[in-house]
Amino acid sequence: MKRFRQPLKLLALGVVALVAIALLVNVVITARAKSRLERAIAALRDAGQPVALIDLAHKPPPPDENAATYLRRAKESLDAINAEIAAAYDNESEENQTAIDLDQPTPAYLKAIRSALDAYPKTLEIVNQAAACPSYDAQLDYSANTADFIEALTTQFQVNRAAIRLLSYLCTLQIADGQYDAAVDTGIAMLRLCRHFDTDPTILGVLVSIACRGVTLAGVDMALRSGDLSDAARDRLDVEIKRADVVGVYKKSLESDRAFGLATLAEMAAGKHRETAGNLKFMWHTPAGFRQDQSGYLDYMALSIALVDRPHSEIKINPAIEQTLKSAGALSEAIAPATQAAHVAVCRALIFLRSVQILNAIQRYEKQHPGQEPSVAQLGLPAAITTDPFNGEPLHVVKKPAGWLIYGVDMNLKDDGGNVTPPIVDCGFGPLPRVRHD
Repeated sequence: MKRFRQPLKLLALGVVALVAIALLVNVVITARAKSRLERAIAALRDAGQPVALIDLAHKPPPPDENAATYLRRAKESLDAINAEIAAAYDNESEENQTAIDLDQPTPAYLKAIRSALDAYPKTLEIVNQAAACPSYDAQLDYSANTADFIEALTTQFQVNRAAIRLLSYLCTLQIADGQYDAAVDTGIAMLRLCRHFDTDPTILGVLVSIACRGVTLAGVDMALRSGDLSDAARDRLDVEIKRADVVGVYKKSLESDRAFGLATLAEMAAGKHRETAGNLKFMWHTPAGFRQDQSGYLDYMALSIALVDRPHSEIKINPAIEQTLKSAGALSEAIAPATQAAHVAVCRALIFLRSVQILNAIQRYEKQHPGQEPSVAQLGLPAAITTDPFNGEPLHVVKKPAGWLIYGVDMNLKDDGGNVTPPIVDCGFGPLPRVRHD
């Protein structure tokens, strides 16, 4: 038996040594991963960037200067108005619903809008007060857990979107009544609200504000194409559109979303994040693996922030993004679709803004030079305004028999001939009447 004991003893010692080495290696890897993560967070903090949800907290403005104050006051009546008009829409035939969706409201639908607005005259006044406010703060609780924070933010989104819908109904009514200057002024009030909503944090915030801006600009474009405007109304529109900074807003949303992500990660580490509880995709076997994924997440977000102003063609096919995602881990893989969808939304918002600016400039020129068709160069607009954010090439500005078609290529990066009505494959605005292409 002795001849077997010695080899077994040596084998046991070898196993112990291997375990000790593995533990030592794990300690070293964990220490390095922790050090890398701490350096990355410290660098963000030194640059004045938020690294936790609580870092987004700030002192609220006075209530009478806060647009959110007035929007909350109008919530119940906004809900009632939207319910009435939604019911009117639902009672239309499928054909009439399609017409309404293409900005061709039926008499019954217009009657329902007029009736609902007349029943709540103070609501329009309150919402316009909100638009005129110098500031906006949803007064969120930045000390809350991330799930409760998103729930509160989503509640505010619902109020904000209801306010935009209200003014879009008014804009529709004003166009139908031939009040084109008034319709543009309503659009300007909506654009001011959108600038307020731009300050809501996280990627969700920018997606909601962009969606509201899309509804707004569709109404403004409709007003421009429906009848003649005064020069003063055109001037007011130009001034307000130039105040939009969609790319800057997107950058700030990514920075706040990064802080939200780090807060989510902290909850995961503590086992307190209920959204990922039991999700095997987010289970890490070692602390080092968790910290490495955190660092990878910061790398991916840093790259996304650095690319906010690039054409979407450079985002859709980007070796740096692909390489970062390969090594970044599950967290970055989870957030990547949202950041890429947000970049698409930003590009669309830019096209809508630029299309309205271009159309306004074209109509000015035509009014000043009757019978003449301007080239894009004759409009005197900055090159950035006439550039397609999807591919960096000039936007398409085409005179059709019914009016001007202004568009970019959208996310497939192909020119599909200016198909900007459902099913939409290009992005922009075209002549009236608008029709489906399917």
